[in-house]
Amino acid sequence: MKEIGGYFSLELPERKNHFHMQAIQLNSARNAFEYILKHTKVNTVYIPYYNCDVMLEPLLKTFTSYKYYAINDSLEIEKLISLKDNELILYINYFGIKNQYVEKLIKRYQEKLIIDNSQAFFAKFEKHIYAIYSPRKFFGVSDGGYLVGNIEENSLEQDFSAKRMNHLIGRLDSDAEKYYDTYKKNDNSLKMQDIKKMSTTTEYILSTIDYKNIAKKRKENFMYLHDNLKMMNSLRIDEDSLSIPMIYPFLFKEELKKILIENKIYVATYWPNILEIQDIPKNEQNLTKNLIPLPLDQRYNLDDMKRIVQIIKENF
Repeated sequence: MKEIGGYFSLELPERKNHFHMQAIQLNSARNAFEYILKHTKVNTVYIPYYNCDVMLEPLLKTFTSYKYYAINDSLEIEKLISLKDNELILYINYFGIKNQYVEKLIKRYQEKLIIDNSQAFFAKFEKHIYAIYSPRKFFGVSDGGYLVGNIEENSLEQDFSAKRMNHLIGRLDSDAEKYYDTYKKNDNSLKMQDIKKMSTTTEYILSTIDYKNIAKKRKENFMYLHDNLKMMNSLRIDEDSLSIPMIYPFLFKEELKKILIENKIYVATYWPNILEIQDIPKNEQNLTKNLIPLPLDQRYNLDDMKRIVQIIKENF
């Protein structure tokens, strides 16, 4: 029965549409990966060394074996792998800049490929190819994941997001530093969760977003950074292969991170866990230490991008 009266909820815009209308809506991208593993009953998955360690969770939970593979300095598989029966390969659409390469992998591997589009929310490929998405890496939501592929949707318990949203509300009232510990706590709460249906809150927020405008802003910011920094960037970027990028991947010098953070330009490290892997290839070491993910999202305009470029060029 519908409630009438009482106190108000958070005021949100009217619903539009989800960007991934045909996707299964789940509580995280890692659980979308787990959903695939349970559906396929696969024995082994090839995964890149250059990857976030949370992607090991689904493999451990489902007792699926995994093997690492290396990538080259173009972020592509160093040695193509011949898959056996009951084997899959996961490839990350790194930073949203590897669309054309993903198309090549689709032709080679077809239904044996899982595309991790966590960093490429706006990328879309053939509907029968497995693809997973993490909306919280692009928008102000605390959880959620999308799964695309030739896979049946099961009835699931629904997730509940209210207790994970205080860092999102808090950042409206204060700065990021004040709520960083809260953000980390909420982020850690996603570990080892059961697969659930996307929460009502996250689903509603994602249905109100102006995706077209956000994509436009991100692309403009990316191109400004690339036009001004490409001669300093050791990472080769093919402009024809871009989706709508998550960040600008600036492969430069590790010491730049400290300078940017001192200037309140917050940059992450992708991914510190990699350096703990035994016999990690040199390219992955270099990426982990020296790749600086410059922010370019919809909160910022070209003046913000100019500030980033100015700080970099003043110091190097």
